[in-house]
Amino acid sequence: MNNLLTMLSALSRTGVLAGFTFVMLDPMTIRAQTFSYEFYEDNTGWRYDNLEYFEQLRRVSSAFDKEEDIQVTFQSSPVMSFQ
Repeated sequence: MNNLLTMLSALSRTGVLAGFTFVMLDPMTIRAQTFSYEFYEDNTGWRYDNLEYFEQLRRVSSAFDKEEDIQVTFQSSPVMSFQ
């Protein structure tokens, strides 16, 4: 990654590129996953609501917190800085 940013910066300084931007994605915030074939129906296709699944997951983790007295905490990955 560092070599890529160095190259893009050099190309920008020499005028080959007008400029560039990049985005760092936090994998902890991505709402994508694989899901079971049972959610597929031949006539209508996929019947799956990602937000509904996450709500059920929140309920389960909330119940886990109450029963076990263990807090579930999600931490984001550290932000990389370039100098």
